[in-house]
Amino acid sequence: MPNAKGGKGYKKGKHDDSEAQLIECNESENQMYGRAMKSLGNRRFRIFCNDNKERICKVCGSMRKSQWVEQGSLVLISVRDLSMSTVHGTDQVDIGDIIGLIDTSLTGKMKKLPGINPLLFTNVETRDSALLKKIVKDQEDGVEEVDDFFTRGSDEEGEEGEQEEAQRKEKKKAKELEISAARNAKYQDDTDSPDVNVDDI
Repeated sequence: MPNAKGGKGYKKGKHDDSEAQLIECNESENQMYGRAMKSLGNRRFRIFCNDNKERICKVCGSMRKSQWVEQGSLVLISVRDLSMSTVHGTDQVDIGDIIGLIDTSLTGKMKKLPGINPLLFTNVETRDSALLKKIVKDQEDGVEEVDDFFTRGSDEEGEEGEQEEAQRKEKKKAKELEISAARNAKYQDDTDSPDVNVDDI
């Protein structure tokens, strides 16, 4: 393929013209999708998983240098055997491995997958634990949770935005009236001053 873009980076093969592909989840091998909530150091992350559970997962060696996992990333994990669960603080926590990183451009496609947890597409990493537990319980009870970039611009947020816009317009109008009044006053002062005869100077 000709080097149409130039630069030694392109020549070294550091380019990728292929379209991102969604990594398939093999549930028979204990794989599931999750969302990175917090980095715990040493390549370990607290992951909110598709089954509403939180697990501590470690980035596998094969993707350590090639892919960068950060807070809010959608990932594919492999859940380890329950006998390998660990104690984190006072809680017994299941563990697993992060084996794939989902490209952000595929989020819409991923949301349409059957059985996918809609909470993976909300900002679970910014919630405190008590609120997150309530959200999970509401979801399990059939109460719809509205949040994040897929549902931004809800009715409540829209009303708040309209009120803020109306306040901004009122302030702008008041400022314009104030400036106009000041200009009129200055113009009135200029017209009220006596005419000066050039011959008297």
